[in-house]
Amino acid sequence: MQKAAALPVTFAGTAGLFSPAQGSSCNLAVLFLNPWGLEEMCTRKFWRALAESFGDAGIASLRFDYPSTANALDLAAPPVGLDAWKTSIETAIETLKRHSGASRVVVLGHGLGATLATTMVLPRQDIEAIALLAPVIRGRAYLRELMLWSKVVDDELGVSETARNTSPGAIAGLSMPPAIAEDVRKLDISGAELKEGQPVFIAVRPARDADGRFADHLAAIGCDVTRTDFHGYDAFVSNPLTQKLPDEIGHRLLDWLRALPAFRDKPAMPAVPIPVAQPLRGAAFEETPVRFGDDGRLHGTICRPLGQMSRATAVILSTAYDHQAGWGRSTVDLCRYLASIGISSLRFDSAGVGDSPPVPGRRPQILYDDPQVGDVAAAGDFLDSLGFSEPALVVGRCSGAYLAFTCAVSDPRWKACISINPYLFRWEREPTEEMLRATPRPLGDYAGKAVRIETFRRLLAGEVDVRHALPNIMKGIARRVAKALAPALGPLLPQERWNRAVKADFRKLSERNVAFALVYSERDQGLDNFRFHFGQDGAKLRAFPNVRLEILQGADHNLTPRTARERMHEIVAECALSIAGCPPATKSPSNGNPLSRAIS
Repeated sequence: MQKAAALPVTFAGTAGLFSPAQGSSCNLAVLFLNPWGLEEMCTRKFWRALAESFGDAGIASLRFDYPSTANALDLAAPPVGLDAWKTSIETAIETLKRHSGASRVVVLGHGLGATLATTMVLPRQDIEAIALLAPVIRGRAYLRELMLWSKVVDDELGVSETARNTSPGAIAGLSMPPAIAEDVRKLDISGAELKEGQPVFIAVRPARDADGRFADHLAAIGCDVTRTDFHGYDAFVSNPLTQKLPDEIGHRLLDWLRALPAFRDKPAMPAVPIPVAQPLRGAAFEETPVRFGDDGRLHGTICRPLGQMSRATAVILSTAYDHQAGWGRSTVDLCRYLASIGISSLRFDSAGVGDSPPVPGRRPQILYDDPQVGDVAAAGDFLDSLGFSEPALVVGRCSGAYLAFTCAVSDPRWKACISINPYLFRWEREPTEEMLRATPRPLGDYAGKAVRIETFRRLLAGEVDVRHALPNIMKGIARRVAKALAPALGPLLPQERWNRAVKADFRKLSERNVAFALVYSERDQGLDNFRFHFGQDGAKLRAFPNVRLEILQGADHNLTPRTARERMHEIVAECALSIAGCPPATKSPSNGNPLSRAIS
């Protein structure tokens, strides 16, 4: 049975999602407290799955974003520290109690959120229990660990040293507000005093001695501690694309909740129904969280300008398993920038991503899955129902870029398409799960690394995955051979049939005069496929006058450096204003030439 997305609610300058109890409810409700940074992106899907399982057991819950994170409004000047986050937690507790009817609350936190949960217990009398998953024990040590983790992430992405953000708390394109970072540095819960008999669920990371010592401390001061090992923690929080959800932790949490005294009681008061979410207002925009699609299965956010609105509307697709706020909060920044120049937008989680439940019967690996086209069509239908007039453009990066292109080809309502770092435009054949998990690197990348002494050392040490690398190298060589033979053998070659199918799709967009901006980072792995279709310098794109090509210097695949994201904002704005018949907000470097920079 298709589950609906949780009910959107706004309060205290932030957006939340309320999951009601299904069937018989109890006098217990759960408030989720997010971790920070990359951990927050990785826990998003897990939080949704937990909220759904709690709801099925009769336990309502609320999850929300702290100020200056994800979909919440940014903190206003003057600088405000962790007190702003704690105030939002206090308001969230009252919101949860009002709409659930429960008088007893369990505060469930992960990472930095678990630390904040610990600080909320003593001042309040309505906290039934706290659940702490991998809590941050000492803030100073956490910020040092975060700095090392950030460097590893940047190195993996290929972000240069000069483009790195090294401010305290920064990671994966996200910047922790300085006042928040300063307060986090002062945190130390190693000697926290809690009430005797306080129920505490704690998941400790086996390799972190501080976690175990903190669990021992809670038991020593008389807390009723339920302790479990957080196996697979590193794999869970390192990448939302490849993560494995800690389902065992979820099962143990639910069993623990059911054993709490308040679970056996009826709600203490009548629940107040969730009202229609009110817009959150910023300096130049207002944002409203929404549900749409059949059964309200998709969750998104509409961002409107406060001033005069142009005719164009942008739909921003999710990338891989990054939720709608985007990598480094890039999608939120994009939508608010577009609003500042009069362009409305809808960003949303595709089914199975972030806060949108999966569709029963779809394969677990949803990337490059054709049914996602239906999610984009549902977004278009939703905008139509709200009276947003054409023209509309669709924007995506990576797997979202593939989806944006596919939808633009198949659905004439899209008047423009912006495809950022697409790995390909069509699959040569039906993709397998293994193909989707491990897309090959560009041939040039392997060639460059092959000449390095370090690569030989790693090869001898068995650290290079020869089994996967060699087929990818051979595949790149085979493509070059196929291109050379194509004039003679034509459609007899499978790769030439694939090439002609891609060109036919480009021709469809050209015949409909769909404005198409094709954007690549300078060393992106998708460039090999692009060059196969359009030549080393992209010259064959001249057959399609509606296409504009832009290469972003110094950018990684995720557009982590701020300068790369700002340029991407300008490209989207230029395209949107163009199809709306408005003058450009910024001057384009392409000077009207669709080939704004030839590929070298």
